[in-house]
Amino acid sequence: MRIQIMYSLPIDDLENISSRLIDIWPNEKKILITGGTGFFGRWFVEAICYLEKKKNSKNKYVIVTRQNKQELICKIKVLAEPFFEILKQDIQYSFKIDSEFHYVINAASDFSKMKNTKESDFGSIVKATKNLLGAIDTTLLNKFLYISSGGVYNISENAHKEDDLKLTSSINVNSYAEAKKQSELLVEALPNSCIARCFSFVGPFVDPKMAVMDMINKKVRKQSIVVHSPMVVRSFMYPSDLVVILFKLLLLKNNSQVYNVGSDYAISLLELAKKISHIDDNSEVLCKDSIESTSLAGKYYYANIDRISVEYGKILTVDLDSALDKTFRFMNNKG
Repeated sequence: MRIQIMYSLPIDDLENISSRLIDIWPNEKKILITGGTGFFGRWFVEAICYLEKKKNSKNKYVIVTRQNKQELICKIKVLAEPFFEILKQDIQYSFKIDSEFHYVINAASDFSKMKNTKESDFGSIVKATKNLLGAIDTTLLNKFLYISSGGVYNISENAHKEDDLKLTSSINVNSYAEAKKQSELLVEALPNSCIARCFSFVGPFVDPKMAVMDMINKKVRKQSIVVHSPMVVRSFMYPSDLVVILFKLLLLKNNSQVYNVGSDYAISLLELAKKISHIDDNSEVLCKDSIESTSLAGKYYYANIDRISVEYGKILTVDLDSALDKTFRFMNNKG
């Protein structure tokens, strides 16, 4: 009964994560996490709680947030556990902390909330990164993991390799992508840093405005699935695989500094809609007049994961069909 009350994520996903990380899970370490209440953070903190309970570790976690502590605990119940400390600060304006940390995860900026203007995005992301880097003491720091985006690459039909991007200090129109690039430049100056360029995901707590989540929502509500940009190409990683690889990047040795994190299985939105329509029973798929994608990701957005696969082995354990089915069942049960 306690498990059902405490966790909002599927227990089989948390068990999958635990089984793949428990042998490398730290003990008596202090870990700072920014962005611990969004999609990434929600999966982080529930996986952490599950592992801490299972291994009885003595780690401490400081979760930096702009939200009120009590409201946050009501929303994410695991944060009431004593190994979590909630620190209310907005790091895009200032950040102060006296503690030293063994590990830092900076996942503060949310792609789904970006407006792609210099005034709203660029300054806030880069300032937050500067403030965080300026405040932490690196004496005990084993690793600083920065969550970047696959959106930093120039749009093309190919899946870019990490070394295809040469970072410079120039700033172009796409403020979100440029902010991520400039933040990467700041972070890579640390000798013990790692950068994860994350792509697209499907699963519990992914932003419902994302095309794949909108399609699944319509399927749950037994509505027709509408595709506005049928030839747009994407790939999707299930969040349990995301959590495992990000913690491996944090806790294990990195041979490289920058890694693409996502799926390399590319699929058009039309084919994706057809897959979703066949879950349980057949649903209607409506293909509207094709429009060009206005997303920051462009028409083609999928990951080349050669580097991370060579260094860390198989990173995808949930295929797309399973990911779609698991997400549908989670959302259907919530409804």
